[in-house]
Amino acid sequence: MNAFRPGGTDQHGPGRAIGTAWLAVDSKPRQLQVALTVPDKVLPRQGISIPVSVSNLSGGVAYLTLAAVDEGILQLTDFKSPDPLGYFFGKRRLGLDIRDLYGQLIDGKEASVARSARAGTNPA
Repeated sequence: MNAFRPGGTDQHGPGRAIGTAWLAVDSKPRQLQVALTVPDKVLPRQGISIPVSVSNLSGGVAYLTLAAVDEGILQLTDFKSPDPLGYFFGKRRLGLDIRDLYGQLIDGKEASVARSARAGTNPA
């Protein structure tokens, strides 16, 4: 949202204000339900096939990456499983960047007369 103030009779001269608002997205309908059927024990160098079922997939394709790691190693390193829903749908600090010349076009101190940027003098 942008708000502009003309320079006219206002003592503050021309100006601009920019506002933003958080728009929340409900992640529940976008959460995939993944079920793996895994054996209780797997021996080293043993090949394994793991059936995977994905529900709540609305007409798209799902790609899955599976990594098998010893649970003892995870406990030693205090590893916490990442939360993809929190990452993609969580509230974050807003990153805002303005790419326009509005601030260079109007001199807030001398709003009645525009100054030429090249010559550094008032246009005649």
